[in-house]
Amino acid sequence: PELADVLVTETIGNIGFDEGVLHWVLDAKNRFLQEEARIIPRTMEMFAVPVESEDDYGMVNQWAHYYYSLDFSPLHTIAANNLLCIDLKREMFLSEPASLALVELAQVGEGDLNGAASFAVQRKGVVHGIGGWFAAELATGINLSNAPPTKTPSWSHAFLPLESPVEVEAGDRLDLRISTSHNAAR
Repeated sequence: PELADVLVTETIGNIGFDEGVLHWVLDAKNRFLQEEARIIPRTMEMFAVPVESEDDYGMVNQWAHYYYSLDFSPLHTIAANNLLCIDLKREMFLSEPASLALVELAQVGEGDLNGAASFAVQRKGVVHGIGGWFAAELATGINLSNAPPTKTPSWSHAFLPLESPVEVEAGDRLDLRISTSHNAAR
């Protein structure tokens, strides 16, 4: 019957928000927490970078073909609209990474997330998708992240493949927007 003054959550996905942490924190705030409750992690930040990785894109591209006289190409679109787990390496980056969103969890007022970033392409290449990871501040000075090249037992790096890869030149600018609806609420 008594409202809690601390919430600890590990609803952290490979890019931070992909397990619905905003929705779950908002629900807990509304039902279980005192107004000034401490929430751990304190902040969650999502990072992204355009990546070139023909090998990882193969997980998507494999569906663009016929096998045994069957047309699997409709599955290509489905495969391209999924978050894939990969091992990001610096040599895959086509620009410097950027923060897409930074959220102070105690201030969450809705379960949706909107973020944006611009990238200056540093070398000629092919954008096969967007790589991503998270950084969480658990408390002042105590941080947790799966930023490359870090490998953790619980979190992989994320790869959001494009449906069609895009050739880019050094100096090109790429703009990225992300928006979620109900942040994985079921």
